Amino acid sequence: AGQAGQASAGAGSEPPPAAAVLNCLSVLSMSELRPDAAGFSGANLNAVLGGIRLDLSHARLQGDTVTVEVFVLMGQVQILVPAHWVVRSHVSAVIASHALDRHAPGAASAPVLILKGVVVMGQLDVTDSPALGPV
Repeated sequence: AGQAGQASAGAGSEPPPAAAVLNCLSVLSMSELRPDAAGFSGANLNAVLGGIRLDLSHARLQGDTVTVEVFVLMGQVQILVPAHWVVRSHVSAVIASHALDRHAPGAASAPVLILKGVVVMGQLDVTDSPALGPV
């Protein structure tokens, strides 16, 4: 009886699963990320003379806000977001391209993607269209 009580107490006191933050460094290479596990809370994407494609179309968020930090140096990052999400960009571009190609505005109660970072002599594309071009 004591063991059963300890097992149930232990199971009830387990900490919640840690938030899933993706970290990706792509140097002279290409990386594709498709998070679909529960608890996704953000990403740190670094592309130097390389490319990263982040597909959030099946992401299951931990909360209602996700932060993605980007650093792009002479490379490219593409982010595919669901059409109903709200995107807020706080990205600086220096001799670079930063495009938000959204076809449908997100609803006020929709998940929020916050973009932070810098793009230098590179490209950052954020779209809700699944037809992404090559990186």
